Amino acid sequence: MNNTALNELIETKGSKNKTQLRAFLITLFNSNYTNFENVIDSDELTSDEYMPTIIKLQNKIKPDITFSSQSLSSAEWLHETITEMGLCYSFNSQLALYNSPQNIFRYWINATRNLLPERKIFELHPLDGETFVNIVNIPLDHHVFIHGPYEVADIRSKSLFIGRFSYVQLFLKPLSIITSENAKQLMVTQRKCRFYYENNLEHFPVYTYVLCRMECRIRLTMKLCGCIPHFYKRLPGEKTCNGKGLRCLAQFKEQLISLEGLESDCKCPVNCEEVNYVAEDVDEHEFLWESNLQYGIRHFPEMRLRRDVIFGFSDLLVYIGGVMGLFLGSSVLTVIELLYYFTLRLFWIVVRNKKMS
Repeated sequence: MNNTALNELIETKGSKNKTQLRAFLITLFNSNYTNFENVIDSDELTSDEYMPTIIKLQNKIKPDITFSSQSLSSAEWLHETITEMGLCYSFNSQLALYNSPQNIFRYWINATRNLLPERKIFELHPLDGETFVNIVNIPLDHHVFIHGPYEVADIRSKSLFIGRFSYVQLFLKPLSIITSENAKQLMVTQRKCRFYYENNLEHFPVYTYVLCRMECRIRLTMKLCGCIPHFYKRLPGEKTCNGKGLRCLAQFKEQLISLEGLESDCKCPVNCEEVNYVAEDVDEHEFLWESNLQYGIRHFPEMRLRRDVIFGFSDLLVYIGGVMGLFLGSSVLTVIELLYYFTLRLFWIVVRNKKMS
């Protein structure tokens, strides 16, 4: 939180009880599913003003970024995005802009569902050797969430905490999952996975497994307390929770976070194509200046998973034909001929006999 912006907002409101307003804004700014019970009541803001106010109070950071030996622009690669944990910065993401404060009017208020043009992302080659990203001069304690460019983090995602005066090296091992062209032709119910452009969600313009779970939480919060938290896009007929509503949700925080019990009925197919990361090595040292983070890939993976069609319709015909030939001495063509003689041919014979009589 930017304390200067906080003080200016309190003075602008002209509140009689500035201490209570300050306490409310601080608890609201830091609120998420784990601590909704801490949010106090205040009549100074309507619930629809919660998210725009949090954006105004955010302490903007502009760290320096380098990719291996190449310097990068933080404005181009590091994007603000609204998450269930609050305001975050996302690097090398295709989905962060849909929930960015800059697009809050376009994708939240107007409920636009159009896809944004895909942005440039890093594509690495095994011959590049060891590759890494340096994000330096971060002036705050922070949590780091690791996910692929076509996925986001939610309240259940694991994170790495980094203190302000720390230098952390994080080496990751990626595992990619792709889908063959034959499997892409199947229906979602057959392949049991979705691509990000096969969207069936109401609050998000694209589909991912984590976004689907977020939508499950939204439905559950509406069912339990009749409102949704301020960090979600509100659709017509939905109400943003005030302090009382957030404390109502705090009674069910374990179930809301895990999505287990309370008849949540959350069925989310996994992503058809994604990259999963496992922390291979984490090394942390004390640092005299602002915290620095270096993460990258030391060894490229030697295995990749692929979803494919193992047994298709043509394979089924061959299988049935082989069994019939072995046990009945006939083939699929014989079955078709029998159907023809006892249905269509029989029908025309009957019609012809009637005409002759």
